[in-house]
Amino acid sequence: MVTVFILAGGKSRRMGQDKAMMERGVGYLHTLANLCDVDRVITLCGEGFRQSLFEGETWPDPESCHSLCEVLQWMLDFLITAISQSF
Repeated sequence: MVTVFILAGGKSRRMGQDKAMMERGVGYLHTLANLCDVDRVITLCGEGFRQSLFEGETWPDPESCHSLCEVLQWMLDFLITAISQSF
């Protein structure tokens, strides 16, 4: 099973805008993932109120995560747990 996580947490400090809402943003990445015939696409959307901005399976960042590094660690822990439970 192949799962793709799209990180769409919000405004970029460097670019000054929400990259997820730009042309060829999350929607484009979602389409590309589906064209690659992946089994599951999950968009990590940042705060919960952003879930309605995206199509498909969307997860808000856990409240315990306050940085991208913490979100990535949470995601890695989640995947390790899911894989270990499948054996």
